[in-house]
Amino acid sequence: MNLLSNNKKMDRNIRRDKKQEKKYIKTTRTNILGAKTSFATLESYRSVRTNIMFSLPDETGCRNIVVTSAMPGDGKTTTCINLAITFGQAGKKVLVIDCDMRCPRIHLYLGSDNEAGLSNVLAGFADVDEVVRHKEGVYFITAGLIPQNPAELLSSQKMEKLIEKLSESYDYIFFDTPPLAFVADAVTFLKNISGVILIARQKYTLHHAIEAAVSALTFANAKVLGFILNDADSEEINYKKRKYGNNHYQHSYYYNNHDYYRNQRGKYR
Repeated sequence: MNLLSNNKKMDRNIRRDKKQEKKYIKTTRTNILGAKTSFATLESYRSVRTNIMFSLPDETGCRNIVVTSAMPGDGKTTTCINLAITFGQAGKKVLVIDCDMRCPRIHLYLGSDNEAGLSNVLAGFADVDEVVRHKEGVYFITAGLIPQNPAELLSSQKMEKLIEKLSESYDYIFFDTPPLAFVADAVTFLKNISGVILIARQKYTLHHAIEAAVSALTFANAKVLGFILNDADSEEINYKKRKYGNNHYQHSYYYNNHDYYRNQRGKYR
């Protein structure tokens, strides 16, 4: 009887999680830049675009930019997509690659499937031309099937050669990578990267998590182009309606210190 009761409880939890997931995805899609996006938000992204361009004056050819965050829930994936859209609006040919093979999100936000993507290419199961898709004015590659060794795939020579090949066809490539507080996936393939943008979220991201992320990037000799603050307080930045939306990273990463960061959130602000 206890086993049957536990199974029913588990089924209810699964249904509840799926319902919350659908609601979350629907909400997050509204944060993708579009016709209904406020002028203040559009102007904010245009300002970031200009700053990025001026941060890489000596770069020739394709600019490869990693977008990462200190913690899950900072809104890095939404920001990555919106940055790509903004650069596309400036006439640039842009590609977004979902390198978060532990918890992929790009395909959900852009309404695509994830049957074949980056992991399939790196594992030799697909050609890159077969997995490149186009939507919202940008090209994108989903994460693909979730592998057991994402860090090894990202740091492989195949990844290095893939970046070199794709750089011949695009003006900008944005890489959406996992949060730095839990894994080092984002720093495993920085050799051919022009710079890194670190995403934080006001009244959410822990100070010491940001410090740890910056230390990891510094140790990897990465060029940090700057920070982007999500959910910024409108009163503090003189825009009445500048909030980017509530970006939540619903899926828990399977790292031992996730609960530690979550429980200590209020302690280190």
